[in-house]
Amino acid sequence: VLGVAYKRDVSDMRESPALDVIGLLHQRKGAVSYHDPHVPGFDYLDRAWRSVELSEGLLRAQDVVVILTNHSRLDVGWIVAHAPLVFDARTATAQLDARPGHVEVL
Repeated sequence: VLGVAYKRDVSDMRESPALDVIGLLHQRKGAVSYHDPHVPGFDYLDRAWRSVELSEGLLRAQDVVVILTNHSRLDVGWIVAHAPLVFDARTATAQLDARPGHVEVL
């Protein structure tokens, strides 16, 4: 999951839909991790969550990368280039000249 803050470029998580998404994935036994440059960590579902550092290897190892908050510090082109599948819930990839076939936009 990319971005857990309620909106772009802030650290406020109150009423963030990312918590619902993380909760649903976790409930279905998904191996969930997140990256958010504004939220280093939070407690949820009896667990301490910590933001992971993005790397080419980490992105390639994911089944899907879900963009839930379009922070300006995220290099979306670089993310798309290395992730096998991107689900873009915030039209973050709209800025790309040509979206590869492995990007789904909500």
